[in-house]
Amino acid sequence: MVERDIEFTVFTPTYNRASLLQRAYESIRGQTYRDFEWLIVDDGSTDETKDLVDQWEEEAQFPIHYVYQSNQGKHVAFNNAVERARGRFFAVLDSDDYYKPDALENMKKCWGAIPSQDRENYAGVVGLFAYPDEKIVGDRFPESPLDCSALEMYLRHDVRGDNIGFNRTGVMQNHPFPERDVNTPSERVIVTESLVWFRIARSYDLRFTNTVFAYKDYQNDGLSANTGPYRANAAWSSRTYYQELLDEGRKMMSTRVLLKTYANYIRFTLHESDRNLLDSWRARSHSGWFLPALLVGIGLYVRDRMRMEND
Repeated sequence: MVERDIEFTVFTPTYNRASLLQRAYESIRGQTYRDFEWLIVDDGSTDETKDLVDQWEEEAQFPIHYVYQSNQGKHVAFNNAVERARGRFFAVLDSDDYYKPDALENMKKCWGAIPSQDRENYAGVVGLFAYPDEKIVGDRFPESPLDCSALEMYLRHDVRGDNIGFNRTGVMQNHPFPERDVNTPSERVIVTESLVWFRIARSYDLRFTNTVFAYKDYQNDGLSANTGPYRANAAWSSRTYYQELLDEGRKMMSTRVLLKTYANYIRFTLHESDRNLLDSWRARSHSGWFLPALLVGIGLYVRDRMRMEND
């Protein structure tokens, strides 16, 4: 078992992003809080990523650890990183994102403000992204700080948009990303991160803060820009996500979100070509929702297939 002898593990998954990693490295090197390691999991890059990291390992005043895996997807990189993390806290910094200089310091302050006797009930801290022009990504939280689960923030408070922060490493170890062999090229597989975040939300709250921790710079070739076709090639994880979302959060859903969630469950069940799953869910669902959700779900499925054929 890895000894957790530092505060933060900053985990960066990467795939052929050598041209962007320098910015992430500079933002980590400039942190005002210094008790951290940087753990890079390279998901099969064929560019000069390793050469860059080797150079940084020699000059950096903080630990850098590089792990290479065959191209298996970000979800597998997550699991590999969590197994190796030495930090008490596990913070994710994607290769196209970069921290503000006081990001880790402010994360630690937010955690320290939680009463010590209550911290076992919290998974971690979540703050905001800004674009490079300082505009906030997505929605602000309705209060700051606000303590609730990720599921409540999404469904009850209707907050949308990418966020950034950390989870306790022990919590992450107990909630690994599902891995499953699929009959598609591995580089096109994505397991939605919300599947794990919402599983954690069954047992833990988060402290949400409107503090900006980092900058988001979406790339045209990134997962965010291509999530539909990627998720269709891993329909088992997307279908599971929407099924669990309905099981755990249906009572908190608005009419709009309920219809959308039902439709997406049907969408990814169709990608799996599993009629039994569809019939099973129809029997469990409210009959009044099935037909409209079926029509929307079929439309989404057809759109996915057209995009995949055009790739």
